[in-house]
Amino acid sequence: MGVAWSTPPPIHINGLLTQYRVQYNPVQSSDSITQLNVSHITLSKDIGFLANFTCYVVSVSAYTRVGEGPVAMVTGCTDENGMSLYTSYTDTCKQSK
Repeated sequence: MGVAWSTPPPIHINGLLTQYRVQYNPVQSSDSITQLNVSHITLSKDIGFLANFTCYVVSVSAYTRVGEGPVAMVTGCTDENGMSLYTSYTDTCKQSK
């Protein structure tokens, strides 16, 4: 499953971007969250080795030295091969605390 994002508008960045955090977990299990930190110049990430016929919550947030910015979330489901079947935007943005 691939996830892609855009750089936040400059008005929403408190300092220089240092990284993005991508987190994902099966919708039915918030206990098993996988977290990936990617470079601030990277705007996409392929997520592999997903379970077949499973829906996942995927979130992306930008980081500066000040901390984490708003979180964007989508839901994506896999087919019989664990490949992305569809994605659906489930939440606008919420401020992390």
